[in-house]
Amino acid sequence: DKKAAVEAAMEPVKEALKSDNDEQIKSAMEKLNEVMQAAATEMYSHAQSQQTQAQQPADEEQPSGEKQADGDVIDADYKMDDDKKK
Repeated sequence: DKKAAVEAAMEPVKEALKSDNDEQIKSAMEKLNEVMQAAATEMYSHAQSQQTQAQQPADEEQPSGEKQADGDVIDADYKMDDDKKK
């Protein structure tokens, strides 16, 4: 579980801040950053896979090359008349 790993990585940071030891703080922060990046990467990939799965049924319903009309869209040809001709 990534949440538990992040919480576990936070404890050394808290202890390092109490000690005022710059090297210890830096080391603990680097470890926390690594754990946070791993968690963020996993969340991002999970969100991407869910989005892909949600799009697949919608893609299968529409034949390729055709777009579904949205709302009250009307396709029409028109010609603009110049004011000078009137």
